[in-house]
Amino acid sequence: MPKDLVFGQTLWMGLFFAAILILFGPALGQSDRVEGPWGERGDVPVAGDFDRDGFVDDVAVFRPGPNSWTFDLDADGDTDASTRMGPGDEGDLFVVGDFNRDGYLNDVGIFMPSRRWYFGTFTYTETGAMAWAAPFPGITWGLRGDLPIAGDFDGDGHRDDLGVFRPSNRIWYFDYDYDGSTDLTSGPWAIRGDLPIAGDFNGDTEVGDLGVFRASDRTWYFDYDANGNTDRRLRPWALSGDVPISGDFDRDGLSDDIGVFRPSTRTWYYKYSDLSWSSPGMTGGPTPGYVNA
Repeated sequence: MPKDLVFGQTLWMGLFFAAILILFGPALGQSDRVEGPWGERGDVPVAGDFDRDGFVDDVAVFRPGPNSWTFDLDADGDTDASTRMGPGDEGDLFVVGDFNRDGYLNDVGIFMPSRRWYFGTFTYTETGAMAWAAPFPGITWGLRGDLPIAGDFDGDGHRDDLGVFRPSNRIWYFDYDYDGSTDLTSGPWAIRGDLPIAGDFNGDTEVGDLGVFRASDRTWYFDYDANGNTDRRLRPWALSGDVPISGDFDRDGLSDDIGVFRPSTRTWYYKYSDLSWSSPGMTGGPTPGYVNA
């Protein structure tokens, strides 16, 4: 075979693999764990401690069509339990918290488009079944279009507080102890189109930090202690269309890891917290959110 033809083929193959790395390397190669396929297109993902083992490393999906819940305990890509008795309807949004203050993150808050919230608990039984009970009173709080989160925003050690990000004004609202009243506002921080999460992203053991995934530039922004400042950035990771979650997927005792569910491939990607997340230029102190986020 002529040398120039061999060289051309080699060059073409090199460019091809380089293009693959450029397109998919940041989204796939930098992940610490990849699981699946698990779940279906249209599923709404959440993370919690549904098996009550003390680690927030379980994932679940709400499937609007049959209004069913499916659970993958330990996020290993296998179905461990499912139920059609759980909460939810088309258009509902979900958060996971410890609303009964028993120390386990297996309570679900359902935010309906009507602004109504309902709460309940999933209990994983010894027989492998997942039972649902709704012993909590509902509340009316937030506005249509708000994006909900849950965490420990008042710093009392219980992850029983609600929050919402309002894209229309870029303000965050917090309701301590889910009583239907706004106790704190923060912002403006983040922009319309950002998808919010909450966790312990600074590793101080208080789960009162905010994060957003910005699909337009595949960047993650973090606001420690929900004070309206950008404290850290991570880029680029994940793709537009991915749905973000947060938890303790490396089981180190801190809810400082992030993950995404990719509906197009039914694949789950996880990235464990690392100090290398910090961006150059972000180490000199917090930057106002309206500039960097």
